[in-house]
Amino acid sequence: MAELKSDVRNIVGTTTITELKIPVPWGHIAAKTWGDSSCFPILCLHGEVDNAATFDRLIPLLPQQFYYMSIDLPGHGHSSHYLPGIPYKFIDYVAVLRRIVDHFSWAKINILGHDLGGLLGLFFAAVYPDKIMKLIVFDVIHPVLPRQHLINHIKLNNEHLLSIETDEAVPQVFSYQTLYEKLCSWRAKDSSVAAIDASISRNAEQVADGSYLLTMDQRVRYINYPFFDDRQFHIILKNLRCELLIFTAKGIARNQNILPVTSLLYIFRYKCARFEHHIIEGNCDIHLNFPTRLVPIMASFLQEIRSSL
Repeated sequence: MAELKSDVRNIVGTTTITELKIPVPWGHIAAKTWGDSSCFPILCLHGEVDNAATFDRLIPLLPQQFYYMSIDLPGHGHSSHYLPGIPYKFIDYVAVLRRIVDHFSWAKINILGHDLGGLLGLFFAAVYPDKIMKLIVFDVIHPVLPRQHLINHIKLNNEHLLSIETDEAVPQVFSYQTLYEKLCSWRAKDSSVAAIDASISRNAEQVADGSYLLTMDQRVRYINYPFFDDRQFHIILKNLRCELLIFTAKGIARNQNILPVTSLLYIFRYKCARFEHHIIEGNCDIHLNFPTRLVPIMASFLQEIRSSL
């Protein structure tokens, strides 16, 4: 089945922006694209409690010889929700990426990922190393949870999910200010106005009285991650073969949850076809707040062709 294209098309410079709906068994994956679909694809993956709009300020500044597709992960943005009672699992999101690649019959892709999206990119590149050419990630979530916290984490996660099912029985309608404050509390503490506005733009709809209906599935606040120990995580990452570019924002407020790149340098340097790590001034949404700080490095990384590939 072909993807469904909306009638909404915008032009930024010479780049066409198109909204798509990619069919999946439970509904559709929503996406917005930039550029010519015949060009080499770059799949763009957002972070927690976010959506495809997170890359709106970055992608127009990047090299235009690529086809950029920014998706709303299931439960986020304009994408379909899972059925009631079904939790969102990180590993299922990896399968969603494979569905998208297969839908478009892409032999190889590049991936651009922030936060949760960066971790998804790393896992997809490790599980399907033959599918990924280049991977660019910002502030990747660290999936290793200390063993002493595991039981309590599972308990709290389950209780939150059950509570949300009760809450969502009633339409979640808020003033802009209340919704803004809620999203701030659900995201990183140092989220910017631009980041929250981007989240609201696809995770809520304005209704007749000027208030906002939350359309994002609140269950995505409690995604089930496969919390590995360091040894297991390293085994997975040792299957990486792609070129890898990692950005870490210097001023991020939750450094304890960000991938400890220093402990993985050996793996990245000796397993990846190419590896770069850059520490950039900014916060957790540097790609949205200060995209020009990233663009020269990203453009060089994307455009350079290595003979080994």
